[in-house]
Amino acid sequence: MKRIVFDNFKPEKILRAIEKIDSDEDEKISPLRLHLYMKKVISGQRLKEKKLRKVFLGIDEVNDFIKDSNKINIFYKNLIFFFDEIPLTNIDRWIFAIKNSLFSSYEEPKYHNILKNSYSKKLDDNIKFNSLGNQHIYKYIKDDFEMERFYIKSIYSYFIQSSLGIESIYEELGISTVSSFYYSSVHKMIKENILEVAIEKNNILYSKEFIKIVKDVFSIKDKDILFKKLLNAYYNNKKSPKDYNTIWFNYILEVNGRLNQKGWNEYSEIEKLIFKKWLNYKNIKDFFEKHAIYPDRKDYWYNWIDIIEEAVFIKEFKTALIMKFKEHLIIEFGEVGAVRVYSYKDLSIRGINLLFNNYPKTRAIQKINDEYQEDLNSRWYHQGNWQWKFNYNMRKLGYRI
Repeated sequence: MKRIVFDNFKPEKILRAIEKIDSDEDEKISPLRLHLYMKKVISGQRLKEKKLRKVFLGIDEVNDFIKDSNKINIFYKNLIFFFDEIPLTNIDRWIFAIKNSLFSSYEEPKYHNILKNSYSKKLDDNIKFNSLGNQHIYKYIKDDFEMERFYIKSIYSYFIQSSLGIESIYEELGISTVSSFYYSSVHKMIKENILEVAIEKNNILYSKEFIKIVKDVFSIKDKDILFKKLLNAYYNNKKSPKDYNTIWFNYILEVNGRLNQKGWNEYSEIEKLIFKKWLNYKNIKDFFEKHAIYPDRKDYWYNWIDIIEEAVFIKEFKTALIMKFKEHLIIEFGEVGAVRVYSYKDLSIRGINLLFNNYPKTRAIQKINDEYQEDLNSRWYHQGNWQWKFNYNMRKLGYRI
């Protein structure tokens, strides 16, 4: 018997360790011997309880050993017949084998349901098990739910109610995080609950845990499906970018990059618009929290976020926040200076970037000052009741909120 050190084990881990010790005897079977037992089942030869249990433990090998579909049908028919008539002398060892057979067969509903129905009839009602994994497989056997549906519901419920991570919950339930069941069910669980976690609950810890799993197991195509679902939901519920889940939008930015990058090629204009609104909000927020600490100015421009088409930060231009409206550029400065306004026909964001790419900083600034006419022929100063004055100027430019 293997020596187990219990000093740092949590109660649930101790229970699983005990299960492992109890099952070690049953796990040790060579492929040749397992094949021999399966042949005996097909031929109708009865096996002793211990040997029969080993067949259930190795049932995931049946398709490798038996290629003929008729023989596979005979195998399951005889296996269930033998199981139904044999007394179960050690329910803890049997539940381990039963759990293994159900997770191994879940992708083949025909045989999986045969096994489940047989187990449900065989096992008495109200059996008590110590470990969470055994409790759940027993509950599943007695339930009418399809296996993935049962576990997705249970795992998500545990996730919301506990402090455990998703992988830890699977492990507590005795499900390997490298199994096909894990990959399939965790995909579905995240896709089904993304809107509740990201939008309804808008919970940072839940979102971080979901994103951790998405990073590990989702393909680029699956990530796109998830991101599109999220972006369209924000479009439909008309939320302000201030209320968007920053954790998720930062992750979308990390994966897809800026809107001019190829990661956005398969996205609709609506999906791009929602992301652009958030990106504009982020740039305004970052500017007024990192480069120009004026909360009142930040709050003022937040009010216009729905009609700001683009907001970018250009450090070389006196630490400038440049906001593009339909026909104008409006520029706030982080160093010193009043707000400037230019007609977009005369000066664009691209034009400003070209100037700073082609000229030294002081020369580029001088060219903007000398060669481009500011609109309204005056600058906007943050003095007195400046918000009212700004609103008046915005109306003159044709913008209202």
